[in-house]
Amino acid sequence: EDTCKATFRFEEDFSPTSSLHIAHIINTLIFDNITYTSKGKVATSRDCLDIYANTQPFFLYLKQLRFFEKQLNTYYEPFINRYTNEKQLRAKFLLYQTGAKTGRFSAELIQTMPKTRIKHHETESRQIRKAFVPAKHYKLLTIDYSQIEMRLLAHFSNCKILINEINLGKDPYLLIAKQLFGEEVIENAQKIEADGGQRFMHREVAKLLCLAVMYGMGKNTFATTLMERLQGFSKVDCYELYDMYLETYPEIRQCMRMYEDQLRANSCIRVQLNSKRM
Repeated sequence: EDTCKATFRFEEDFSPTSSLHIAHIINTLIFDNITYTSKGKVATSRDCLDIYANTQPFFLYLKQLRFFEKQLNTYYEPFINRYTNEKQLRAKFLLYQTGAKTGRFSAELIQTMPKTRIKHHETESRQIRKAFVPAKHYKLLTIDYSQIEMRLLAHFSNCKILINEINLGKDPYLLIAKQLFGEEVIENAQKIEADGGQRFMHREVAKLLCLAVMYGMGKNTFATTLMERLQGFSKVDCYELYDMYLETYPEIRQCMRMYEDQLRANSCIRVQLNSKRM
C-alpha cells in the first residue's frame, strides 16, 4: 500500500499468480494504455508488466516475485528433492531419443536450463548453471543444433532461397524478417537495440511465424499467440504476415499441403527413414 498508494480488497487471500487479482490491480493503478488479450481480458504478460513498471513500482516487484518463484519451482526444488539427496550429490538425468511428439530428443530438467548467451538484463536466470560442476578430470560439453527446424524445412520443401541462405552460413529467420518487414526497418531496429533502446523483436516474430506454419498452427492461433507475446500487432497484421510468408515462400506452402494430403489419405505420414508419424 505504501508503494502503490492504493488499498485493494479481495474476498480471498491475494495471490500474485492469479491473473484475476493482477488484472484488478492493473485496472486500479493504470488509467490508460491498458493492454487487452484477443478475448478482451486485461493482459498480464511479462511484456505488459514491463511497461506498467515504468510508472508503478508494484509491477516491478511483481515481476521479481514471478521470476524467483519460477526459478525455485522449475530448477532448485527439483534438483534438491528429486535428482539429488544426502547420499547422491551428483544429479543424473534420463535422455529420451524420441521423447517429444515431434520425434526430437528430450531430457529431464536439464533440457530447460537457461542458455549461456542471454541478454544482459536476464543474467540472474543463469545462476542455476553454476550447479553443473564437472567431476575431477572431466569437462562439460554443450551441444545444440543450429536452427534445425528451418534446415529440415528448407531441405524437404526444396526452397532454394532458404537453402542458399543456410549454405552461406546466414540466419534464415533474419532473412525471413527482412522479407516480411523490409531491410531498412530491420537495420534501424537493430541499431536502436544496440544503442540500448527498444529490443529487436522482428526476428522473434519471423521465427514464431515459421514454427507456427511448420507445426500446423492456423492463422487464428498464430494471431492470438503473437498478440499475447508482443505488443503492437493487431489480428489483421498477424493475418497479413501469415499470408505474406506463404506467398513469399510457395515451396513451403506446397510442402505443407503435400504432408496434409498424405495424412488425410493414410492417417499417417512417413518421414525420410520410412518410419510412421501418426
